[in-house]
Amino acid sequence: MNCAVIGCGAISRLHIQGIYAAGGKIAALCDSDISKAERAKTEYGHDCAVYADYRRMLDENKVDVVHICTPHYLHAEMACYALERNVNMLCEKPACISAEELRALEKAAKNSTAQLGFCLQNRYNESVQKVKELLAGHNISAAWGAVAWRRYGEYYTASDWRGKIKKEGGSALINQSIHTLDLLIYLIGMPETVMAVTHNLLHRAETDTEDMFYAVFQGQGRSFQLFGTTTAGADFPASISIAADGLRCTFDDKQLIVNGKVFPESRGGCPGKEVWGNGHAKLIGDFYGCLRENRKFGIGLEEASKSLKCVLAAYGSDGKTIKIGG
Repeated sequence: MNCAVIGCGAISRLHIQGIYAAGGKIAALCDSDISKAERAKTEYGHDCAVYADYRRMLDENKVDVVHICTPHYLHAEMACYALERNVNMLCEKPACISAEELRALEKAAKNSTAQLGFCLQNRYNESVQKVKELLAGHNISAAWGAVAWRRYGEYYTASDWRGKIKKEGGSALINQSIHTLDLLIYLIGMPETVMAVTHNLLHRAETDTEDMFYAVFQGQGRSFQLFGTTTAGADFPASISIAADGLRCTFDDKQLIVNGKVFPESRGGCPGKEVWGNGHAKLIGDFYGCLRENRKFGIGLEEASKSLKCVLAAYGSDGKTIKIGG
């Protein structure tokens, strides 16, 4: 399959490696800073075209799949452009940053013959799959997720989109914690309501978004709580704890504890940042397998929009219980 990558920053390396591992070929690279695309071409020895304009790239090249690895606020417009041309698309999280963008994406997906996938790669972790298996047939009584990471002021000021509500859509919740939220939904189910509070405690000089939040998600048999912050002293493993009848488990990206017994996860090293995990290759391989076999990919827009709807509702809560959008 001929593939294109839009956005040649750090995360694109995992996509490029995943494309090659899945048997794809890089046909084009694109970045608004064309020097980044040129560097990626040289680094990997690609025989491919290089562009600064993603529209021109998609108009001039016949590609089977496009990978979107750009800042949050660009995801929806780029995805819609690809879908309108029936180009299969795999996008980094989040799907978009507003309800209006989500509606546009839903419309574009409905009118397209292309597959649409999103990188919620932690679902592929061995610990997550083991917990999914163990929870089958159990009634869940409580669940809790925690994401305590450290992002210094320089993290936000190093780009023109991080920490900006109009470009990132938020921070601690929609960026750092959305994977943990997605896993809670994947394991427990979609909640019906949320009560949440957000606060900017340490990054007021650099951002207009939150650096911590607390959210209570509720629904019949589908209730859980989530805390997240970018003000911790270091990056601690994002963790989830679940209590069910006869079963208590806690897990992060490296270890699972079930009723006091430790199940180490043999996941190997991480090709990028430790907090990214190593699920990208598995997810990309699965996506390409679905394309080749004409199967529906498991993390399409319907699945990816679940955590996004929860995020958007949490941002609109302001301490009040509100219904999560359908």
